Amino acid sequence: MKSCLTRLSEFLRLNHSSSEIVISEDGSTDRTIQIVHEFREQNPSGVPITLLHAEGRLGKGGGLKRGIETAQGEYTVFTDTDLPVPLDTITESVQLLKTGADVVAGSRVMKGSSRDEPFRRRALSRGFHVLARALLGMRWDSQCGFKAVRTSVGRAAFSKIVNPGFAYDVEFLLKAKRMGAKVVELPVQWRYSKDTSMKLSRDIFGMFRELLRIFVQTHFPESDK
Repeated sequence: MKSCLTRLSEFLRLNHSSSEIVISEDGSTDRTIQIVHEFREQNPSGVPITLLHAEGRLGKGGGLKRGIETAQGEYTVFTDTDLPVPLDTITESVQLLKTGADVVAGSRVMKGSSRDEPFRRRALSRGFHVLARALLGMRWDSQCGFKAVRTSVGRAAFSKIVNPGFAYDVEFLLKAKRMGAKVVELPVQWRYSKDTSMKLSRDIFGMFRELLRIFVQTHFPESDK
């Protein structure tokens, strides 16, 4: 976390000086809260950092929803704390938003992208992508952990999400598209980190279950009533 804050703060200071960092933490058991407090104390004149803490787990989508509700800027960028893509990707995505995009979805599979991660993880991700496309017509690499949005569009889409877990990305992109948002894909250079919060053995079945739930909610909305 400290390395992430150091790199990100310096990049934003040099390239996007009016930015802020919002960290949405939900019931973690590591030293995240302490590290953030220490970093802010050691860098009082740096990029403003807001820490959002929750005692219980909100789910990845729930944490991001709370983050975008707090964000002050016109644009909001989502990324994992291990910073899996080059920081210049932030600048690329903001430029796309400035020139007409409403949502920028990072892609690890389109031409111009690269992906450095274990075969098993890549294979399961590909399987999820194929199923999402078959069930919901999802052509984007929804599970890529890098996205950028117009903050107003992001808030509107998140307000409609009912599945806040790791498959939130699918529902978020579907809701944004149905709202009329312009979704643009951006190829990214993805670097896998062993410190990622997602654990395949723990989360993959939950993701597939959420995907099926989104399918039912999309095609049989009356079933939720």
